[in-house]
Amino acid sequence: MPQNRHAHAWEPEWDEEPETRRRRRAPWLPSTRLLVLALGLWAASVVLLVLGFFGGNAGSNQAVLAFFLVCMVVAVIASSLASLLALFGLFKYRRRKIVNLLLLVVSVATNPMVILGVAVSALT
Repeated sequence: MPQNRHAHAWEPEWDEEPETRRRRRAPWLPSTRLLVLALGLWAASVVLLVLGFFGGNAGSNQAVLAFFLVCMVVAVIASSLASLLALFGLFKYRRRKIVNLLLLVVSVATNPMVILGVAVSALT
């Protein structure tokens, strides 16, 4: 707010921020943003996997099965996206090569379809 002749000296100037408020964080690198997004998707996949098996055990059979299937479908999508982002980060950004490779292996190993496939093949 510009100064005018009616403004009092004690009124704050809203247009100008003090220097202490202007501190800003340094922006994240694109490789870091991609890695954080992939890690978040992988964590969501693991949480949904556990929630699908242990979370919806109260209710009718149809409700339990529906909750399990919804959790598994969303977990598969999240894990697949995490794998895709880790694979993209592996080839695009050399800076995070080892972390992206590790995330790719872990996200494929904890994919619910891989886990169910291994469990079914072990039973037969």
